[in-house]
Amino acid sequence: MGDQPEGGAEPGRKVNVFFQKNASSSLTLSVDSTNFAELDVEKENLKRLCKTTSFPHNGLFKGHPVIVSANWLEIITKMGVTKILSLEPNNQQRKKQIDLIKTTNLQLVSAIHPTALILPYAQIDDGVWINSGCIVGYKAEIRSGVFLNTGVNIDHHNVLQECCQVDPGVVTAGNVVLGECCHIHTGAVLINRIQIGANSIVGAGAVVLKDIQENCTAVGVPAKIIKENNIFNMNYTQPNPTQPNPTQRQCHDITSLYDGKVFSKIICFVGKDIFYSASVITVLLAKQKNVVAIVGETADLVWTEISAGLKNNIIPVIRKRRFWEDSEFNTLYFSNALGVNCGYDYIIPELVLSSLPIINIHPAALPLNRGCHHSFWGIIDKTPFGATLHWMTKELDQGPIISQITFCDDGFISAGEIQEKSNQLCIELLAEHIDSILDGESISKSQSLGTYHSKKEIIAASTLCSNKTVSVDYLFDLCRAVNNKKNGFIIEKDGRKFLIKIEKMVELL
Repeated sequence: MGDQPEGGAEPGRKVNVFFQKNASSSLTLSVDSTNFAELDVEKENLKRLCKTTSFPHNGLFKGHPVIVSANWLEIITKMGVTKILSLEPNNQQRKKQIDLIKTTNLQLVSAIHPTALILPYAQIDDGVWINSGCIVGYKAEIRSGVFLNTGVNIDHHNVLQECCQVDPGVVTAGNVVLGECCHIHTGAVLINRIQIGANSIVGAGAVVLKDIQENCTAVGVPAKIIKENNIFNMNYTQPNPTQPNPTQRQCHDITSLYDGKVFSKIICFVGKDIFYSASVITVLLAKQKNVVAIVGETADLVWTEISAGLKNNIIPVIRKRRFWEDSEFNTLYFSNALGVNCGYDYIIPELVLSSLPIINIHPAALPLNRGCHHSFWGIIDKTPFGATLHWMTKELDQGPIISQITFCDDGFISAGEIQEKSNQLCIELLAEHIDSILDGESISKSQSLGTYHSKKEIIAASTLCSNKTVSVDYLFDLCRAVNNKKNGFIIEKDGRKFLIKIEKMVELL
């Protein structure tokens, strides 16, 4: 679409291009770069065809000319057009158009519907289309050629590269990056810090829990890649149960106390890892589960993280560490309610567990490494890593296991990377099994004997005395094991102790 000089609007400002209420328009020119000969359409038949197609009546669109020529740029330049907005539906073709326009004296303008909400410090480049009901968050960056269709929610610090397209109802959490010319289809949800590569496609209704590389197609809940470089992955729904690395799933066949019970609502318990807690709740909401309360001393912070992506959906927040002493929590109607531990940092007392069934997603391969610092002990003790979905009991991390994913140490991965991967697997486990749990179809099995580590144990295990000898292999493992959240190990020499922090490990190529 072009805009003649006298009717133009300033680039990057709100332009009343289209009002849904009365369909009025400030369009002055419609450009179609497709030749009629290629479409096998004769001009005299245009009037008849316009009744059943999108072709404009008699070559006009709201009284303005339609140019059907590959030389559209030359033609509109001769007509005196100085400002233009490309609405080419194909992302890659639109990118070519915009690149061509940038080589001329034409000025790209943006079209932003008056009902769109643009929060402070958002950066919107020239040449974007933002439809009704969209939200562009704080310090988000929208590059040229981006299409945001009706009701899209782009949260804070998102970066949408040139000519990507986001369809109605899509929600992206904070710090998401959408690559050039990618396409996010209707109703998809992207959790925090997700990156989508250039030219990739996310299917309608997908929930994206991990990054997607360029030129890929991902679908489903959670989203799985079914196409790489235009080649379909025929095995994407068929994990190999005999392959121990990278992941191995285990489900069980002995029912627990709560297997078979049907639940209709969810109470979420959150912790200090705001990103993880918010990601878990985002998955539940994306699957349209009935979350009736967010509980924990960081509940307000978690709510702030996710609330921007919700419309007409306010979830009660109980901000208290000892929530069971709060009258508001005790007035919650527990009948048919399921508790979901989204990273709560403290032991939930038996008085709560006796009245409210709660599932926990523990970032370790139970029954190994119960308790704390599972990544550290997995490296030091050379045990498998993973994530375990289980029912909570009064015995810490010992409840019946519903499902589990494990992976092995490659001898190089750091504790921080293990933590991140385990948390990701926790979210995937919940997304995969929450429906069957709520429907009373879960099948779990009691745990066998395992190992437990308290917070205090790590001090002794990460202390080296100067009068003892250690191998380079052990030292390397120790460095990997403490390379998480700016931790380190201790060297004790002549009665003095020194903390050695391992903040970065880089392989030299």
